[in-house]
Amino acid sequence: MTNEAQFGLIKTERPKAEPTDLLGVPFRGGRLIVSPRAVGPDTYRNNLARLNGPFSHNSANLRIDSFSFDEPTTAESLATAAYEFETRAKPEVFDPLWLQAGRCVVTRKGVFSNARTTNPEALDELERHSEEHNGILIYQGENPAWQDVAFAPYDTFKQGVQKAGTFLEGGLARALEQAKGRPEALAVISNPEIYDCGVDVWGFAPVEEPVERVVRLYSYWGAYRRRLCVCGGYSLGDDDGYVFGVYRGAAKGSAPKK
Repeated sequence: MTNEAQFGLIKTERPKAEPTDLLGVPFRGGRLIVSPRAVGPDTYRNNLARLNGPFSHNSANLRIDSFSFDEPTTAESLATAAYEFETRAKPEVFDPLWLQAGRCVVTRKGVFSNARTTNPEALDELERHSEEHNGILIYQGENPAWQDVAFAPYDTFKQGVQKAGTFLEGGLARALEQAKGRPEALAVISNPEIYDCGVDVWGFAPVEEPVERVVRLYSYWGAYRRRLCVCGGYSLGDDDGYVFGVYRGAAKGSAPKK
């Protein structure tokens, strides 16, 4: 008698994870492990899906059989871009297209970095559990999903073309890095010796209802290519760009090599 269990779909095993290098960059006094090349070009949503891999890594001190890169915060993206900026991120990402640095939420009062909610009550709670530092609010509560959120009121930063120093002193630049003082990564990226036509901040105009956007950084096109643009005018599904993935720790099947 025929065994019916032998009929039907026979699924293949998951393909072997793609081997990939990892890159260590300085971040807040320690080391951040990231993808050595930006993923893209594609929409932000699609790039995040591509970060899922699966990837693998095998080096002298670390073997990871299968892992995914995580979505970066804006501070993590900027730290990655700032590392060897002139020879890595600028020619590979900023000049041909743009870096999708991470999420922000634009409101009628200002801009939240890394706030993955547009619920007005949740945003009010974020403000209540934040501390003020030189005009911006940095979240200090216990919700792990909000640890990298900062809020820059509109009166703390200027929009439009400006000098790099003005941009770095403004609340938006500091909120993107959750910096109480001068934002270190953006100071490297916006260096006037690289972008001597200054910085153009646009796409952060007040809106009646909170809206989620992607923070994009790129080299201005045309005659003003030596100008850095910082834009918040596009949604997660708009336009193609590049994303750096973050590796936060050993996944299942991972182990240090002995």
